[in-house]
Order: sequence, then C-alpha cells, then structure tokens
Amino acid sequence: MNWKEIITAEDREQFLEAVQDLHDSCIVQAVYTPSTYVEENGAMQPINTHSQLVITLQQQILGGGRNTIDLRFEEIVLFRLFPRPPRYDSIIYDCTLLRRDGLFYWADFHTSRIDASFGSIDLSDPGKGAGTWVVAKKMFWKMEQTGWKRTPEG
Repeated sequence: MNWKEIITAEDREQFLEAVQDLHDSCIVQAVYTPSTYVEENGAMQPINTHSQLVITLQQQILGGGRNTIDLRFEEIVLFRLFPRPPRYDSIIYDCTLLRRDGLFYWADFHTSRIDASFGSIDLSDPGKGAGTWVVAKKMFWKMEQTGWKRTPEG
C-alpha cells in the first residue's frame, strides 16, 4: 500500500473519514528516526536535518477483525509520547488533526486547544495529562484493511 500525503483540507477530511477519526484504535508502535548518527570512525553527524516518526495503530472493526493504520510525520517540530496510566484504557475514541501555519498538529485524543506555538494543549482529558501528540511539517498515512464486516442477513 502506498503512502498518501495530507496536504489540503480535502486530504485531511478524506483521511479522517477513511479511518473513522481513528475511533476504536490503539497505538501499537512508534518509531522516531532522526538524521543524526555516529560514523564508523567515531565522527558525529549531530545536525538533525530531517526527522521522521512512524506511528502504527490497530483499529477494531465492528463485526470482527482489524485495520492497521500507519501515520508518518516528517520534519518533526515536537513529539510527545505519554502512555495512559494503568487505571485508564488506551483506546483512541477520537483524534485531533489540524493544520496551522504550515504545521500539522495531531493528537490521539480530541481537543480544540492547540495554538500555533503548541505551548498550551489541554491534556486534562483523558487520563489527566496522558496522550500522544505530534507537530510536524509533513504528514502521510496508509491503511491495511485486514478486518471484515458482517453483512446484514437478508
């Protein structure tokens, strides 16, 4: 399956509709890859000229099965992974995806309090401060539909 880039508001809406706002999903993996490294001779390449984050989610399908959804963010500005504590479930009921000033703001919970600096985000719900969010210049997604849906018996 090919990656689909989200650029326009229409792309954003198509993504959210295709993944049902990530309802009944959970994060199963997050891989952050910066462009920094140490060469074999010990010389360091310390400048992070390009960063990438891939978050893999699984989504429960009504009637049985699951979808696997990958989100890829490039040129990461901020990234916060804050798992919910054991007393809270880790189900994504609704996500946030906004684009402002050339940046994507994604969170694994619904919030309307994201400002351009991302200095203030209301994390009071769910889990009293728990949640994962990303601010990045580019966003891509792909989905593998491995689930099945029951059809009404007629």
